[in-house]
Amino acid sequence: GDSGSPLVYENKVVGIVSFAISCGIGYPDTYTRVHKYLNFINENTNNLESVQISQLL
Repeated sequence: GDSGSPLVYENKVVGIVSFAISCGIGYPDTYTRVHKYLNFINENTNNLESVQISQLL
């Protein structure tokens, strides 16, 4: 499915797909706002060296 797919605005990830209704033609997708979870993301990805969180946001 599409869960976890990014919503990008001006080359920045601003959301990720939270859930969608089947390939939902005619239905909106539901996104999670990434900025609300930055502390969690940073705390749980602090050992990743291949991508800096600041590059994604």
